[in-house]
This record gives sequence, structure tokens and C-alpha cells, in this order.
Amino acid sequence: MYYAGNDTDAYRRGVGIIVSQHLTKCVTRFTPESDGVVLLIVYAKPLKLNVIQVYAPGCDKSDEEIEEFYADITKVVKLTQPHELNFIMEDFNAKVGNENMRNVCGSFGLGLRSSSGDRLVEFCQEENVQIMNTCFKLPPCRLYRWTSPQNKVNRTFSISVKKACTYPRTDIPTDHNLLLPPSQYRVDLDKLTNESSASTIATEINARLRRIETNKSPYGTKRNCS
Repeated sequence: MYYAGNDTDAYRRGVGIIVSQHLTKCVTRFTPESDGVVLLIVYAKPLKLNVIQVYAPGCDKSDEEIEEFYADITKVVKLTQPHELNFIMEDFNAKVGNENMRNVCGSFGLGLRSSSGDRLVEFCQEENVQIMNTCFKLPPCRLYRWTSPQNKVNRTFSISVKKACTYPRTDIPTDHNLLLPPSQYRVDLDKLTNESSASTIATEINARLRRIETNKSPYGTKRNCS
């Protein structure tokens, strides 16, 4: 777990990235720029993968705080190269609407563009990135996480993204929906409604947790997922 946040009791801000154990050896750098912006660099082939995880100030915050947030993103973007695979992910607290803008956003966004959406579009134009979850026609519930965050990638590799969506109603204690990053794999959560499939998956998860406990993994003790 790569995390940056604050030490207050409320823990009202902070961003993190969970990396599979077998990929941790490929992580070459972690830069916690602020409690709202972090950069994780992964050594991958044929291109280095740079994941910038962000959490934007809400609409009730001052213009100074919002500009400081975008300045932090710009700082970590400068640590990457345009020819690398760069993803900026998470919650921008912005709505860009459904107006198509060439090389910036598609026509499948939600609602009308907000003032924070205007600032997000301006940032995308400045940094040559494209908002990917507006480029796929999906049910509205698959487009937002809380207040319409966006998932962006440098334009050079936008053709490689096949899908970007969220999964609502996930059984975890949060008011955000899980974000599914671009992947070649399809996660079929409907299978969990089948009692036999759910039992098989729970058995497999518990078996893996037992192996982790046996190997004295630092990731915690065994939990029963049935």
C-alpha cells in the first residue's frame, strides 16, 4: 500500500495505491507530492508505467487550494516522459459534461460541465492528456465515483484503452464507487449472485489467505471470506 495523507484524527484527505504483491519488485519510485497527489512509477515493458493518483479539493474550497492542487499534479507530470504510459486517476470532483472536444473528452460524460470541469479541461489541454471515461458509451452508474471524477491518459496511448468505468454498490464501507482501471480482463461481478460460484471464489480466497499466513506475510492475518 503506497499512501500519502495527513496525521489528523479525521483523515479527511489522502490518496493511496494498492499494488499486487508480485508487482512490488517492479515499483521503482513513489513520490508523495501532497495529501492529494502521488506518483507511482512501475518498470514495465515495452514502456514504463507512471500512475498519478489524485484527490481534488471539493467545490467548497478556495481557488487558491484548487490551483495549488493542479500545480502539484503538474510537478509530478514533469517527472514523467511523453513517450511513457502515463495515467492520471481517481477523483477530480469535476463534471466535464457530454460535449465532445477533440483530443480532450468524448461525448459520453454526465450532465453539464461545471466550473471545476472547465478547470479540468484546461489542465488536459495544457498537459496533452485525454479524459477516457467520456469516450465509452456506458450506463450512467458506470461513469461516476462520487461527483463525476475522471480517468485520464496521455493522448498518444489513448487508443490502447478499451474501457474505463466504475463499479457501484460494492460491499465496502465507502461513499465512493470502485474504479476499474483499463485492463484486458473483464470482471463479471454478476457471478457472485450465483451461490455455487460465490462458494468456489470464497474457498479460493481463503486458501490464498492461509498460504499468506503460513508464509508470515506482512499483509495481516487470515480472514474468513465466506
